[in-house]
Amino acid sequence: MEYITLSTPPFPYFIHAGSALYRPGDRHRRRSNLNVFDIIFVEYGDLYMSDGENSYHLAENDALILHPNRTHYGYKNCSAETYFHWLHFYTTGEYTYSNSIKNESYDPYKANVYTISSSNIVIPSFQTLTQDRGTTLLNLLKQVEMVKINKYYPHENSSQAHKGILFYQELLMKILSLIIPNSDTASHNNIAYATLNYLQSHYSDNVTLSDLGNFLNVHPVHIIRCVKREYDVTPNQLLTDIRIKNARNYLLKSSLTCSEIAEMTGFSSPSYFSKVFKRVEGVSPLEYKSINTRDNQKPPAISG
Repeated sequence: MEYITLSTPPFPYFIHAGSALYRPGDRHRRRSNLNVFDIIFVEYGDLYMSDGENSYHLAENDALILHPNRTHYGYKNCSAETYFHWLHFYTTGEYTYSNSIKNESYDPYKANVYTISSSNIVIPSFQTLTQDRGTTLLNLLKQVEMVKINKYYPHENSSQAHKGILFYQELLMKILSLIIPNSDTASHNNIAYATLNYLQSHYSDNVTLSDLGNFLNVHPVHIIRCVKREYDVTPNQLLTDIRIKNARNYLLKSSLTCSEIAEMTGFSSPSYFSKVFKRVEGVSPLEYKSINTRDNQKPPAISG
């Protein structure tokens, strides 16, 4: 798990923002050395991104910050219609990447009214936000949106008028505050975030606690404790949630069969997939698809 440490002041500044609607079969184009940080937040669908040597599968409420000087690209086509929001920002200050959160202590005796206190902003390069935080982030991103890209109509992209740099800068600070982990819980967040990142990248595999322990070089019992404290579930429950979340998306956004979805989401058999899905959602996969497809096809109500 990578963390970005931004030294402040100076504070990061807003550059540009927008959204993109991809069709099934589309993928993000290859880009290199943009010299900006690029926040990507998925509203719905699947986005498969490589950032240098790191690969990520983004789904609903996933946020990724691409490195300013790496090559990034879509390593796989979208399996379903995908809508994501992006924001470019940068800093003239120093920044570093590391695999852990490095806490810093503030010494009030070294600060006075005649000096500017420095501090670090530490952000995970990839994370899944809670539903509440994801909704808040989405509303902020929509406010700073300046261009909309629609792959269904590639020659009809729309843009909005510029609202003034202070407006965008204020919202950038709010956006960053939403994706910065609480420093009070940084030590076990480090393990929890790394576990989440690993499970999101390997949910289609037969993942065990031993695999997690070997990957993180941490005892499985400590992993369970950290994940439970951060997400209030066990790693196995977290893995099941990730698998079901992706299964729901495949059911609604693709024509894949239940057997294909079961295999792609890491379930040992279609029957076990159906059993777990019904336990979590209250209905079978086919019933879930039928109910939600039918609701989406209802004609609008006639008023008056």
